Amino acid sequence: MRKPVIFGLLFCFCGLMAFAETWTVQSVPNTRLQDAGSHTSNPDGLIDAQSQTEIDRILAQTQNNLTADIFVVALQSTGDVPTKQFATELFNEWHIGHAEKDNGLLILMVEDQGLVTIEPGYGMEGVLPDAICMRIIQKNIVPLMREGKYGEGLLAGVQAVVKVISDPKAAEEIKADMQTEKAAEQARLKAKWGNILMVYLLLSILVLIFSSYGSSKKIKALGDQEPYSAYKALSTSKGGYGFLAVIFPLTMIFFYVWYNRKLRKYRRMPRLCPDCGKPLNLMTEKQEDVYLSTGQQAEEMVGSIDYDAWVCLECGHRLFLSYAKSFTNYKTCPNCGFKTFAQESDKILLAPTPLSCGEGVKIYSCANCHHELRKRYTIPMVVVVPMNSGRGGFGGGGLGGGGSFGGGMSGGGGATGGWR
Repeated sequence: MRKPVIFGLLFCFCGLMAFAETWTVQSVPNTRLQDAGSHTSNPDGLIDAQSQTEIDRILAQTQNNLTADIFVVALQSTGDVPTKQFATELFNEWHIGHAEKDNGLLILMVEDQGLVTIEPGYGMEGVLPDAICMRIIQKNIVPLMREGKYGEGLLAGVQAVVKVISDPKAAEEIKADMQTEKAAEQARLKAKWGNILMVYLLLSILVLIFSSYGSSKKIKALGDQEPYSAYKALSTSKGGYGFLAVIFPLTMIFFYVWYNRKLRKYRRMPRLCPDCGKPLNLMTEKQEDVYLSTGQQAEEMVGSIDYDAWVCLECGHRLFLSYAKSFTNYKTCPNCGFKTFAQESDKILLAPTPLSCGEGVKIYSCANCHHELRKRYTIPMVVVVPMNSGRGGFGGGGLGGGGSFGGGMSGGGGATGGWR
């Protein structure tokens, strides 16, 4: 009987903790209302007592010496609200800093998101620009957060912030370090891209070698094969070589041009009449229309198939060779059999609503025989996503609200960094 009781108690405890650890801007305890000298709000006990005492001491001294009002908040969870958004809203809800100078600053940690935000007021953005805020987070706060030392991490961040706003040289040192790291990163990227380029060039050459070898072997295997059959055999690789020419243009574009010329050579290769043995004559585009059927002319008109018409001027024998295009929306018409059938339009007959499905129709027609086919389809109902009208929280409701600070505002500057 003891185990079920223990598991039940643990379940209830976890449920209460999950409920208690979700905070809203209005429910976060504003400790400044109870203690005018407070500079921390730690409702979930994430900051150890020693670190919290030291943070309050440093920030009280900073406020007396520099009038800068810095506040630290450590929360278990803000629900679905991102840490940066929560920080901006909380800053403006409490009006941290003095209205005349806007010299407030908020450091917010949200444990379940693994993120820390430094949110400066308008007047602090010049001293603590976004880049320096991010630098402090990454260098001073995050390393300790990864070890689970939340209080020590926030204390280190507070010390770094105070150092910057009290000593302009500290900001210059940070900027110099950032410039050095940026230059080193650029050098690493340059070397990395140099290596990638070398690998790319080597791969381009290898692809060209293998493509040349493969095509030469294929052409040799054709021997004295009939030109049209040879063309068909070679054209199966044209799409693949075209793709490689896009990926490796430095080398494969020249090979692709050569390969197309080879195909054209087979297509235009002289042919003899099978009846009288005389040379066949290749008709021009205008001349061949006399010999092509209406359906064949329609296929050429829509660009699905190209025809070559060879005619013997001695005996009148005719040879029609078709060359299908690789990319076309046209399909074979179920009525006339020519490749001139494609979708003409897509119409909505009945628009969908949140309560009922809609209906549409796709209309297909043939450019040759004008055969028409209609295909009806169902359009799914419109999905309405309910808006979350509020975010739950627990505790501290009576402690929220502005008026405990000096009327400062934040414009959403600062930075956010994480340790997970």
